[in-house]
Amino acid sequence: MSLFRDPSHPTEQLVDQVGGLLVSGLPLARGLSAIAVEIPDSSARKSLGRLASQLEAGASLDDALSDGQVNVPPHLRALIVAGVRSGRLPEILSQIASEAGVGRQIRNKFWMSLIYPGILFGCTAMILGLLSAMSTTSIGEIIQDFGLAVPWITSAILKMSAGLQKLGPWVVLGPVLLGLLCLVLLRVLFSPAERTTFLMKVPLVGPLYQATALTDFFRILSWLVDAEVPLPQAIPMAGAGTGDAAIQTACAQAATHVTQGKSLAESLAGITPFPARLDSFLAWAEQTHSPGEALRLAASMFEVRANAQGRFSSLLVTSLILVLLGTWVLLNVVSLVVPMLTLIRGFMF
Repeated sequence: MSLFRDPSHPTEQLVDQVGGLLVSGLPLARGLSAIAVEIPDSSARKSLGRLASQLEAGASLDDALSDGQVNVPPHLRALIVAGVRSGRLPEILSQIASEAGVGRQIRNKFWMSLIYPGILFGCTAMILGLLSAMSTTSIGEIIQDFGLAVPWITSAILKMSAGLQKLGPWVVLGPVLLGLLCLVLLRVLFSPAERTTFLMKVPLVGPLYQATALTDFFRILSWLVDAEVPLPQAIPMAGAGTGDAAIQTACAQAATHVTQGKSLAESLAGITPFPARLDSFLAWAEQTHSPGEALRLAASMFEVRANAQGRFSSLLVTSLILVLLGTWVLLNVVSLVVPMLTLIRGFMF
């Protein structure tokens, strides 16, 4: 079972509960109705209640899952239908429940790891900024009154402090409003796929997002291949299951290539964000007796890469924050305190 699985996620709650009911042999519709009352998540509760109502009304599981109000992802719907037809539904649901959402959880873990250093940086920067603004005013007046010759860095900090005091609250509001404006422009000017593609090119964060999206894609695709879902349908379903717009766009192109008679390796070759050297591995996977296992191996490879990238990025960002804070303190000490010590030494001697 994955260490990064989120049992509170609505889809994973649905998988866990349905799989458990089928294994225990309880009536599916009655059990779903009872479970729906207990689930705290409102979307999962509504989905389970709607699914139970459909089954109690005499609808087949296939028809009930096709109801748009049930809100079951297409890949999960296809897997459930395939599991019912093959008699392997408990096994399929158990596998999905143990492996679903790994990429998403790695991303969440990365962002959670940055909360503490981010709060530390914000609070420390605010405190240091206030102290610097208050101290540099008086120190600047003293330096000016005594006509001290100061190094260029001291002069630069004094001018910067004076400029920040003139800006007042806009020192904080300005960057916030600028950030919000950039977000609005990104949403207006660029499609979700373009935004995700750009994000994957950002240093530190980009490789992590790419690896996590590919982790989820190949894992979902392995389930669909094992369930004997045709590739032209399986590839777009796996792309949609990742929730990544860039992956979904790439999968739409790849599905078109597959319908034209190309192999999976040929269909994904040269399409961003799939790595350039991935085609040789996929070509080998298609020749094995168990392509699903080979695809799960690819998912595991990207999972390892995502975990390593997440740890590296988190450590590097935290280190950069500490270095920035230390540099700011050192600059203030060297540029402001040292001239004052020189002045005091002059009075004493």
